[in-house]
Amino acid sequence: MKKIIISIMILALAFISKLYAQDEADVLRYSNLQSGGTARSFSLAGATGALGGDFSNASNNPSGLAFYKSSEFTFSPLINSSRTDASYFSIENMDRSTRFGLGNIGIVLKNNYTIKGKDVTKGWTGITFAFGMNKLASFANATTYSGYNKFNSIGDKYAADLSLKGVGPNDALGAETWGSGLAFDAYLLDATLADSTKYLAINGGGKVTQTLSRIVKGAMNEMTFSFAGNYEHKLLIGGTLGIPFASYSSETSYTETDDSSKHYGFKNYSSVTSIAANGTGINLKLGATYLANDYFRLGVAMHTPTFFNFTDNGTLTMTTVRTDSLFPGTYTSDVTNDIKYSVTTPWRAIGSAAFLFKKFGFITIDYELVDYSSANLRFSSKNASDIQAASSINRNIHQQFTSASNVRIGGELKLDIFAIRAGFGSYGSPFKSSTIAGYNQSRKVASIGFGIREKDYFFDLGIQKTMYNGIDLPYYSSYSTNYSATTKTSSTIVVTTIGLKF
Repeated sequence: MKKIIISIMILALAFISKLYAQDEADVLRYSNLQSGGTARSFSLAGATGALGGDFSNASNNPSGLAFYKSSEFTFSPLINSSRTDASYFSIENMDRSTRFGLGNIGIVLKNNYTIKGKDVTKGWTGITFAFGMNKLASFANATTYSGYNKFNSIGDKYAADLSLKGVGPNDALGAETWGSGLAFDAYLLDATLADSTKYLAINGGGKVTQTLSRIVKGAMNEMTFSFAGNYEHKLLIGGTLGIPFASYSSETSYTETDDSSKHYGFKNYSSVTSIAANGTGINLKLGATYLANDYFRLGVAMHTPTFFNFTDNGTLTMTTVRTDSLFPGTYTSDVTNDIKYSVTTPWRAIGSAAFLFKKFGFITIDYELVDYSSANLRFSSKNASDIQAASSINRNIHQQFTSASNVRIGGELKLDIFAIRAGFGSYGSPFKSSTIAGYNQSRKVASIGFGIREKDYFFDLGIQKTMYNGIDLPYYSSYSTNYSATTKTSSTIVVTTIGLKF
């Protein structure tokens, strides 16, 4: 049972705004990448590892950049629309989010080796340099749910947390500033008359309407510096120095209301949690592609961990409206928190194959292995409590996360200068536990697209839809049953790429 509770907690935290502090969700958020880059890559579900000739290769298998025969500039604006359906105590809710962004911008410079005006065919035949940006993940999402909880309230959680601290009213705020201490300062909790170190919530015992609304913004974009070489049109090698930039912000509003006057003196409790995180990292990607013949290619790539440094700025505001005779009125308390920490994401290994049918098109497949349990988090602070907290987070990561297999398949049908594309991707769950069937954060990706290729320019359109199920806890308590909302999220990204050859 304990494993089930821990699994539910981690599942609920993944991919959503954290409510209280840095945790496993931060590590998973920046480790769980999406297929992206150019519209061509989006329409193939990201299966470009052995295909080559696309700027997205800089963030997948950089050896594919050696397929270029000329220099090129690409620019890929996109629109991302997501929908989340949530059910909480059998009440259905729906919310949407739409964001504009950039899938890719980049320039490829190709230098074909020549001798006396003729292309070299022996040894190294050319070298490619590329610089630009690819989108690795989008965090944009909106979630809303509401329901009547007759069993417990967030006040019960805070009262239990603060009672466990064993401190009196004068020390309550300092005992747990980001949580139960702030709830006491906002008059949601009262110290008991029999023991001033024990606390009760004025909305304790449930019988309240609970509503949560969350808006998430942000993305991870990677600046790439790449090179690739072509050896006799048989062996291609390449490398990328990646510098990803991650930005994540969320605002979570949570309320509890006593609509039926079940609690004397309590009318309403609300909190607003705002989080803004920004980080910069560095990684290295190495790849090779072997051209067995005109019809078959094999590719391999290895991505080192990304070493991120983050700064989080958080604000938590609590407000309680009381109608009792002892403390009537509206009480508000808030706290801000700035934290610096580092995240190390997992290694990634990718194997790819492409089957080409002359001028008629191709089929391509990528297999990616990611060991999420190898990720970790460290706080910049060297005090004992932060070191202990980081150790606890990393222990949970190693115990609860596991290796996941990701498979991406794409195909293209050529019709003269036109091309029709489609793809499918399956991303495995990062969690060991399978106790909650259907809510393990595995993802499915489906995509379609088309392109027009001329001698000096091209235009591509890609549409990609990602679907996954999740669980969302409005709050987590170690002392009582936790009730969660089940969520179904679908995200649709539409990308266009304009390319110029020179």
